Amino acid sequence: CELSEWNTWSACSATCGSGQQERDRQVLTTAFGQGRPCMGELSEVRACRPSDGSMLPRCTGVDCLWEDWGAWSGCTCSCGGGQKRRSRDLQRWPERGGTMCEL
Repeated sequence: CELSEWNTWSACSATCGSGQQERDRQVLTTAFGQGRPCMGELSEVRACRPSDGSMLPRCTGVDCLWEDWGAWSGCTCSCGGGQKRRSRDLQRWPERGGTMCEL
């Protein structure tokens, strides 16, 4: 059996916190008859680290964000005592421990 050289490591799966990189190699020739079987892994995974060996920076949370309020609706009653309504949607959900939007 003959294995190829390792391919280069993939880009890191994260820019902060913890991520991983992968690389692989292929079987070039399979073993025949009494030939030696392939030994070793075909893929590897490792933790990402910057070139200086330090850790990736800590991820900061992204807070929830509301869109602007919509226009007021018409009044539900023409003789007094009615209601008007307006609404707004979320523009961005919180990520990585960011704060939820207050109602």
